[in-house]
Amino acid sequence: MNKKTKYYDFGKALSVLISASNLNQQGLADKMGKKKQQISTWVRGVNLPSVAMCEELAKHLPAASAQDLIKLREIVKDKVKTFEALDALVKNAISQNRTLLYEEILNKMQSVSTELESQLKNNRY
Repeated sequence: MNKKTKYYDFGKALSVLISASNLNQQGLADKMGKKKQQISTWVRGVNLPSVAMCEELAKHLPAASAQDLIKLREIVKDKVKTFEALDALVKNAISQNRTLLYEEILNKMQSVSTELESQLKNNRY
């Protein structure tokens, strides 16, 4: 998951709602008294709007209720948390696997070293 666009699903839905309302990002920003950049961060999935901002958005986007936007926000947040937790688990597993592999290599090297020492002592090389 790209950290710069981790809320992409919300942004995509917001983009559709803006278009369905015959607006663009600047038009929505003007209606809300916000800067276009703030709307853009939501549309690009960089940030999520607060619950209060979802309520404000719904006032200007007739195709969505505040409840719908808040629910979508929570679903997307939960999805991101789940992916972040899975990512942490995978990274931990990879790290543990590397440690186990390293230990296995060391054990094999020790075994080979012991075998070579034994052969050298017995002159069987």
